[in-house]
Parts: sequence; C-alpha cells; structure tokens
Amino acid sequence: MKKRTAVIGALVSLLPMGLSLVVRTGAVLTSASVMLAAPVKAEVESAESYLELGLNYLLSEDYYESISAFNKAIEIEPKRGYLYYKRARAKYLLDDYEGSLRDYKRAKNLDSNLASASYLSIAYIKDALGDYDAAIFAFNKSIELGTNNLYAYYYRGKTKEKKGDMKGACSDWREASYLGDDDAINVDEEEIRDLAREQVKEKCL
Repeated sequence: MKKRTAVIGALVSLLPMGLSLVVRTGAVLTSASVMLAAPVKAEVESAESYLELGLNYLLSEDYYESISAFNKAIEIEPKRGYLYYKRARAKYLLDDYEGSLRDYKRAKNLDSNLASASYLSIAYIKDALGDYDAAIFAFNKSIELGTNNLYAYYYRGKTKEKKGDMKGACSDWREASYLGDDDAINVDEEEIRDLAREQVKEKCL
C-alpha cells in the first residue's frame, strides 16, 4: 500500500505550483487518470488508505472528493503534515486560496521536510493575490530552507518584475539559468531554466 501511495503521490506532487505546472499538469493528470482505475472507497479506514483515495481523486480532478478523503485521513492522523500539504493542493485547485494557505502553513509546521515546498506554494498564492512583499518573503524562506531552488529563483524574479525591481528580477533569472544538473534535470525544470535564460536575454542585456 505504501509503495503504491508513494508512486501516486509522486505523480501528483510537484512540481510546485507555477506556470510550468499549469501548462503541463493537464497532460500529467490526463495520462495518470487513464493509467489508474476510478477511485474506490477505502476498504480499511486508515490514514494511509484515505491518503491513497485522496490522491486518486486528485489525479481524477475530483477535488471535492479529494478534500473529503484527506479530511478523513487527518481525523485519524491529525499531526501528519503531508496530509495537510496534499489537501492544500486540492483547495488551491478549487481557488480556495485562504484554505490552501492555512493548510500549507500547517504542513510546514508539522513536517520540516515540507517547509521549503510549502513556502514555495505559499509564495505562488501570495503572488496571485497581489501581495508581492509577502510572496517575496515566502520565496526567500523557500530558498533558505531548500536545496533545489530553480523554481523559487525564477518565480521570485517574476514577482520582483511586477514590483518594478528589474535589477533584482534579472539577478534571480540569471541565478535560475545556471541551476540544475544537466544529467539529472527533469523536463519541467529544464523548461523553467530555459524561460529564465529567455528573460535574461530579452530584458536584462
């Protein structure tokens, strides 16, 4: 069960939320929905079984049912940060930004391993809400706590551009353009790195 859940979780999660994810998620979710059977009710009432059910609903784009399943998992294991982290994603996809923010904050507080990714998602939401200072603060925290900061640098640059800080934006895009191991970088990371290089070429030379 845990191996299967890990595979499903990897398909859903993250890439962090952002432009590249929006562009590519449709394909990922579609292919995953074809591969997986329709979600079925949990046979055993455990946090793990409800987590798997929630992830399946998330892949099927049934976000309300996904949240319902995560709610049940949280009732059983209320201090498991990953459950809040995945519920935050479902809430975000329903445009429940405030609910999503609450869950990301809870996730990072319960599980330090989720702190960098949670701050990154918080930054995306704050940017979408037009709270650019809060977004930059969250990007800063994500970079401080993370190891692969390609997304954080690129999107922090986009936020700085919106604030009119082109010097800061160009600095972040240059940083992003050099990040990533050519032998290990995935397709989405490569796309972000290429976008960063385009931004430098078009706006910073």
